[in-house]
Amino acid sequence: MVLEDFYSYVSANAGAGEFVVYSTLESKSQKTIKPSDHVLLNFSDPFQSIIESQESQESASIIFTNDQTVLKALPHLQSLRNNTIINIALSNYQSVIALKDLNFTTLISSTKEDVLNALTLSHILVNSTNSPILHFINESLVEQSPNVKISKSLSKILETQATDLVDGLNTLNSNGMKYNYVDFSKGSRNSKVALVNVGSHYNDLKSSGLPTINIKIFKPFEISQILGNLTGSVEAIAILEDSNSK
Repeated sequence: MVLEDFYSYVSANAGAGEFVVYSTLESKSQKTIKPSDHVLLNFSDPFQSIIESQESQESASIIFTNDQTVLKALPHLQSLRNNTIINIALSNYQSVIALKDLNFTTLISSTKEDVLNALTLSHILVNSTNSPILHFINESLVEQSPNVKISKSLSKILETQATDLVDGLNTLNSNGMKYNYVDFSKGSRNSKVALVNVGSHYNDLKSSGLPTINIKIFKPFEISQILGNLTGSVEAIAILEDSNSK
């Protein structure tokens, strides 16, 4: 799994910074990220436990959880330290919408490449700008996507300082990691309607023949990243949301 591989790599490279791991989920991997992991499976209020633990440590906090747990912990989220990354197993895209008013940079990953890029960007931003991150991961789509390898140059990238999100994106792209606010499928040149996907059907929508945009950085939301990809023929934009829940 890209998550375990990434954090195992980071923990082995001192220059990438110190962090403490918390999890409200049972691990699907036999690989331990760090010996100091805090597993909070049996805590009725795990985020309160994280906040109390953060009071005695300065290192960045990496949290593994799911969207149901995050929604229940909503009153606690603003009390977390700013140097916190929350990796969230996504079952319902309405969870992304529900948390849009929080002061968190919000990323959505649906491929293994997205996950690696989002984790790298999150780590740079937390260490450089002390900005908290929500990273939603559609695990079912990620598992179906092509595998990626962690580059030997990742440690150098992680040591980079960024002034803001745009600077962080420039760092990734200048080092061969292709990552942006959106993915874009051009569709028909004369299309009058464009689709904006905040869901799990981007690959299906690409075959519609309509210009289709897949949101990867949900907040800060850059409307220019949508409009800048569309042709002058587009008269209407349809925003499509869905749920993974059955």
